Amino acid sequence: MKNVMKEMIILGVLVIIANSMMIGCEKTEGEKSQEAGKEKTITGKWKEVDGDQALEFSKHGIVTIIEEEGTRLGGDYELIDENQVKMKFPLFGIIVAEISSSGNEMTLTNPFGKVEKYRKLKQIGRATKSNIAGDYTIVTKMPGEEEFKSPVSATLKEDGTGLSNFSGKWEVNGDQLEFCYSQNQDMTGLGGQITTDILRREPLQRNLRKQRKAKIIERIETGGILWSKYYFTGDRLNASLEIRKDGTFRELWVARDAWRIKDGGVEITIIDENQKEKKLRGEIEGDTIVFQDGETEFRYIKVENVSQQTVVGKYVFEGGIAGEKAEKEPGVFVFNKDGTISYVPSGKRKIETPFIWEIVKEVVQICEDGEILFSDGRVESDDIVFDKFGTTARFMKKD
Repeated sequence: MKNVMKEMIILGVLVIIANSMMIGCEKTEGEKSQEAGKEKTITGKWKEVDGDQALEFSKHGIVTIIEEEGTRLGGDYELIDENQVKMKFPLFGIIVAEISSSGNEMTLTNPFGKVEKYRKLKQIGRATKSNIAGDYTIVTKMPGEEEFKSPVSATLKEDGTGLSNFSGKWEVNGDQLEFCYSQNQDMTGLGGQITTDILRREPLQRNLRKQRKAKIIERIETGGILWSKYYFTGDRLNASLEIRKDGTFRELWVARDAWRIKDGGVEITIIDENQKEKKLRGEIEGDTIVFQDGETEFRYIKVENVSQQTVVGKYVFEGGIAGEKAEKEPGVFVFNKDGTISYVPSGKRKIETPFIWEIVKEVVQICEDGEILFSDGRVESDDIVFDKFGTTARFMKKD
């Protein structure tokens, strides 16, 4: 909701479009129960899809507009009929808005006709092991720099174990193995110095050794050999690295006693630049655990687990090169329960395609004749997003 405060101050009105909320002036017990259910649907934090602002409704009748820079504007709200909400802000008085929510999406249309989408953030709730356990994406913000999404995806397990998983492309430069991470094309890293059976990682002081049944991927001029599989075993840390002939890699680190609940928050153990362990305590904010390390902020954003029921449905497709305007494909793609994908051109009959979808290790991939076309697809609200090596493909779910 870009510049929503300015627009509301000037116009004194906000029009919000969606569906399914009914209350009346005189309410029976059944109607009150229905209303409570709908208030529960609205309550929570809603994040702008193509922006950085948020809109938050509390169960106590409070509405808050949260600006990009963190500025908060609070007011009161109440539902006044089947599709209207009255918001009252001290700064500019009463605003009557049309509002409706369907699942996890909310669509706002301002008086200028601009349509904006919001998605409801998953709430972690109280700091319990079962609430905290799950999969997370990590966003880092450093002073004076734009926030960036880490190439590492994290998993916190109920037993305190922490998993760090990342993947991308690899290449050999001299005797060095170099990585280009799939989540961010501009982000690179060193896989290590290639020797006959070890990947030397001097900065991390954690060399990876060739696994016993590893196969040769490449012999390099310096005499070293790049193997298909490596491992590391330590007191609290284990790691595995898979190097594939198609130029991709996947690395997994497993840490014991990686996190715990402390004083109503979450405490994690990290390794600092001096290779020493450090404890960071995080506060829970909606679907996010926020950790502060000096002036650097780490946000662990919880993601939904992918299931067949999550994926099955109708989608509109758009894709393109990162940073450029995405192109939409006319028609609708249907992800069927049997793993097939159908295509329905605009105004025409359904066409069966040769594409197959499946869930592999909590991510979605799409294949054709056994060849992977899209991999590492994550579910964001109701969308399936593939972003790898500078291109983005998004399947947007339809109602």
